[in-house]
Amino acid sequence: MLRTQYRMNESIAAYPNNAFYDGKVKTADRNSDWTVADLSPLMGIHINGSEQKRTGSHSYYNSEEAEAAAKQVKLLTNSGLAPGDIGVIAAYSGQVDEIKQQVRQLGIGHPEKVTIQTIDGFQGSEREAIIVSLSEK
Repeated sequence: MLRTQYRMNESIAAYPNNAFYDGKVKTADRNSDWTVADLSPLMGIHINGSEQKRTGSHSYYNSEEAEAAAKQVKLLTNSGLAPGDIGVIAAYSGQVDEIKQQVRQLGIGHPEKVTIQTIDGFQGSEREAIIVSLSEK
């Protein structure tokens, strides 16, 4: 059984620790309180946007949610994180495309280095910061 995790801030690890390991996993000192600048390691943003489909597509996207995710990318880069250290995960390929478009419009250097993938596409990847975009559909 996993005894010590070295990958994430302790507040992020709390859920899987309690849900799957009965609270027995310890967080290594080196990252127990690691954050980007003074940003919260874990936060949620409620979005009232609606899911849509583009003509000829079966995949959903939500422009308001994509904009919120893109703004978090900008906040992270403004806080000193390199674009290549940021990952954005979305449930649908339509949302991935929408987030990529929104990130390109931010005016950050090297937006193409931000990894924006579906859950399956991102599997096994690691980044310093992860943004998750979860649509309701």
